[in-house]
Amino acid sequence: MPEAVEAGHLLKHKGISAKVVSFHTVKPLDEEAVLEFSRDAELVATVEEGTMIGGFGSAVTDVLVEKLGSSLPALVRIGLPDAFPHKYGLQEELFEVYGLAPAQIAARVSKSLKVKDKVA
Repeated sequence: MPEAVEAGHLLKHKGISAKVVSFHTVKPLDEEAVLEFSRDAELVATVEEGTMIGGFGSAVTDVLVEKLGSSLPALVRIGLPDAFPHKYGLQEELFEVYGLAPAQIAARVSKSLKVKDKVA
């Protein structure tokens, strides 16, 4: 998703180190890649164009909970809510409505990192 790549660039400009990894399928999920990029992460954020319930974010969360246990990084899932859409239009317009534009993704990741710092 190019919006996630752009969000990664925006985060870098804020001084936040972010890796953006693209997965071409949810099933089968490349569990080794999920673990490789998550093991030392402070935060794992998933971004998807579909609903978050039962989607990519859920699959990544399942793998991390099962494999990392107590060393689980903070998680944030970004995607469509599990609700009937009330807005219709061009994809980029809908990304703005549902928080999937690059600046919105970067802000959500940045906020999640700050919240984690306050809790720690």
